[in-house]
Amino acid sequence: MPTYSIEVLISLALVTGTYMLAAKLHMSGPIAVAIAGLLIGNRGPHDALSDETQRGVKRTVTVIRFGQLMNDVEFDLRDTLSDDS
Repeated sequence: MPTYSIEVLISLALVTGTYMLAAKLHMSGPIAVAIAGLLIGNRGPHDALSDETQRGVKRTVTVIRFGQLMNDVEFDLRDTLSDDS
């Protein structure tokens, strides 16, 4: 497994861990992840991640966003095409 793949997995694990920690502390997971992203997102990638890893993270986020978009489209179509009207 290439090094950048491991670093991308670590990045995703940190996001998940931040969310779970916030939930355990009875706080908002999405807000905790957003704040963590703002705190380390501007400086962290340049200092901690190689260029190849930064590209890998961007590709991964793009795939996740595309998946979310397709999920939204699917549910919008289901709602539009349903016979409940």
